[in-house]
This record gives sequence, structure tokens and C-alpha cells, in this order.
Amino acid sequence: MNWTNLYENSDGKWYKGNLHTHSNLSKCGRIPLEEIRSIYKKQKMDFFAMTDHNRISAAASERVPKELAGIEIDFQGTHHMLAVNTDEKLLCSDNTKSQQQLINENAALGAVTVLNHPDWQGEHYTFDCLNSFTGYTGIEIYNSVIERLNGSPLSTKKWDMLLTAGHKIFGFANQDAHLPEDFSYCGNVVRAQNDSPAQLLQAIHDGNFYCFYGVQIAEIKRNVNTIHVHTRNADLIRFIGWDGAVLKKVKGKKASIDFTDDARYRYIRVECLGHGEEISWSQPFFREA
Repeated sequence: MNWTNLYENSDGKWYKGNLHTHSNLSKCGRIPLEEIRSIYKKQKMDFFAMTDHNRISAAASERVPKELAGIEIDFQGTHHMLAVNTDEKLLCSDNTKSQQQLINENAALGAVTVLNHPDWQGEHYTFDCLNSFTGYTGIEIYNSVIERLNGSPLSTKKWDMLLTAGHKIFGFANQDAHLPEDFSYCGNVVRAQNDSPAQLLQAIHDGNFYCFYGVQIAEIKRNVNTIHVHTRNADLIRFIGWDGAVLKKVKGKKASIDFTDDARYRYIRVECLGHGEEISWSQPFFREA
């Protein structure tokens, strides 16, 4: 994993998708799968994962949008974890096992594992709990359904705390849709060779994606010690460093920053803010791998 430059591979196209969705096969869901497929097609989503509670959903690579295999594993209501893969046979779901065991088993099969909505109900995942796990792909830094529930939909503070503690993990933005009004326009924009499940999943594993909630990133790259970002519609770009410090702010659609020897520059991630609530987040660049 090239943590100094996750966006090094600039080949391919950007594909947008959501990795957290519930159908009426979840007790908390209300929408049939066929209707969800229609909604995502209208939203021009390129891919999604159906992640019903404790129920593995099959992949469907022939469909538009493409469907990844997925599940939201519910650990007795205490914690919720996504596991997403290219095939339903490559997912483990036995929630009588510990969460760390299931992280390990799914990772061994090549699955993406995401710890969900850390700040739902205040502390769905405490920092100490997140810090105790190893080997997971990332956390939801934004979950739009939490806007109508208790707690905060935003978990970037915990992400910065984890990055500062030495965890090299990704941020994810998901809709977690249960009801018709939950289908927002947030998601994960992945740069891949094509929209096959294998290529999409590989790009996610490589960290070649950003979290989208309204601002479109046209290009993001690193040249030696300089990070460049060019957006379609940002009004302000913030560069965030160690423990959440704001290193630099630039008004406009594009900006750059240089790594320095300052301790706050041990990693840099980018927040691109647009009109109103619009925002998108990059994955982190580390000064050293």
C-alpha cells in the first residue's frame, strides 16, 4: 500500500457508488430491492452494495448499476460493521464470533470492512474501541441517515484521532438508506480501470477514491512533496494534518500544499467545501510510508 500517494495511479475513470443500503429484508428497511435499483439508476450511481442486517446479499455484475456483495453485521446492536466483496461466497457473517475475528476472516477473503456511523447515538464506537481493533479498511466519516437520528453524521474527528494514533485507514461516505427520503447524493467516488466489481473493489483497497457529498474532485495527485487538488465546484479547500489541525485554507476550486518537517504535517488529507452543505474528503497522504 502506497500510503504516501494513494492516488498515484491516475489511469481509468471515476465511478460513484454507495456501500451501505438497506432493503425491506432488514427489519428497519422499507424499500424492495427492485425499487432501490431503480432509485440508484436514476441517481446515476455506477455501483452499490446491498447491506441488509446479518443477511448476505449477492453480487450482480451484469446489472446497471453494478452490485457488490455485502452485509451489515450487527453485533447484538452494539456495533455495526460492513463487509463488501465481489462475491457473496467471499463474506463471513457469523456474529457469534468476536468483531476482531470477523474483521480478520473477511480481510483474509479480500473483503472491504468498514466500521459504521461511529457517532450515531453519541458513541456507537468510542475512540478506545476503534483504537482496539486492527486490520479493518476504514470507518464511515459521513453517514447521511444519521442526520435524522440521534448523534452526528460526521466522524472526521475520530478519523483524525485514529490516523494520529498510527492507524492507516480510509474514510467512507455512505447513505445507509432505509426509507425513500434517505437516498441522498453522498457516496464514494472510485478511480478504476472499469466498473467491474473486481476493479472497483481493488481501487477501494488501493485507496484510490474520495468521499463525495456534493463537491466533484477532477484531479488529486502528489508530486514529490506537493499535493495538488483541482475540483469542479469547490469554494474553499482545507488541508488537514496531524490530530485534525488545519494546515492551510485556500478559497477557490484548486489548491496545493507542500509537506514540511513540522510534526503537524505527518499526514495531510483534503476537505473540499462548496455551496451550502456541499463537501468532499480525500484519503490521507502520509509524509512517509
